[in-house]
Amino acid sequence: MSTGTLTLHRFNGDEVFNVSDATISYFVAESHIILQFDVKTEDVPVQTLPDTEELNGRPNGAWQLTVSAFDPDDLVGKTFLVPQGYDEDTEEYLAIFYYVEHEAVDNSEIVITGRDKDKYQATIISTVPDVNYYDGSKPATKIVIQAGFTLSRSEEPLDPVG
Repeated sequence: MSTGTLTLHRFNGDEVFNVSDATISYFVAESHIILQFDVKTEDVPVQTLPDTEELNGRPNGAWQLTVSAFDPDDLVGKTFLVPQGYDEDTEEYLAIFYYVEHEAVDNSEIVITGRDKDKYQATIISTVPDVNYYDGSKPATKIVIQAGFTLSRSEEPLDPVG
């Protein structure tokens, strides 16, 4: 059952996938909170393009960030930014996207737009190298995810993304 959509705005058109699973996990540490947004899509795309049809891509992604304070009841209306998908200092991925290969995603904006019981409606917008041309010969692909995310608290530290 779809909980939303993931759309890839590529140089040659749009690819659309139904989101099968979307979660927000959080871990409370001594001085900060780690939030992680995970998205998985269904096996069969809603709309594909001729150059990627045979790849049978099943996109998924993860975005992780650290905040100083977090209140699940005050999440609606919040915007989170993840400017770089890879942190050179820590040598860890903060935001990653998988289509056929894993790639760091940049310029990520996560906006919590609403809540319906246990689901938080959110939009994630990011950019990634084109999903079929990793050599930079094509413009970056814009990822737009609109989905209902289930929130869960983790008692264990969250693994780094990637």
